[in-house]
Amino acid sequence: MATGSVAGDKKRQEPAIVPHIEHNGIRYEAEQSGPRLGYSQDGGIVAARDAATGELQWSRRVYPVHYDTSIESDKQEVFISAMTLNRDGASILIANEAGERFELRLSTCEVRTIAGPGISGPPDR
Repeated sequence: MATGSVAGDKKRQEPAIVPHIEHNGIRYEAEQSGPRLGYSQDGGIVAARDAATGELQWSRRVYPVHYDTSIESDKQEVFISAMTLNRDGASILIANEAGERFELRLSTCEVRTIAGPGISGPPDR
């Protein structure tokens, strides 16, 4: 898993390549380029595409990336590092480089934070 920049590094490491998930004819991808889909951040976005045609069905920002204007933006980006389909097939469990975990309900696109700074959540499912 790639991690963010370490003090003294000139450039952040490339984000991890996260395998897409195919389920019920839809391919779910961790989108690294948010502006390509109209978002103001890179990382933290899931795109749902028709598995046969690649046509975008919807996209959802899972978490915001907060930028400090005094620091290079590429050193602040937080990318999705893992995605797994929940056992019931109704949601995707998502982890990011900061150690946060989220659940994305596929029927509603609702996002729930499972674990993050100061948040304790249920064990992995």
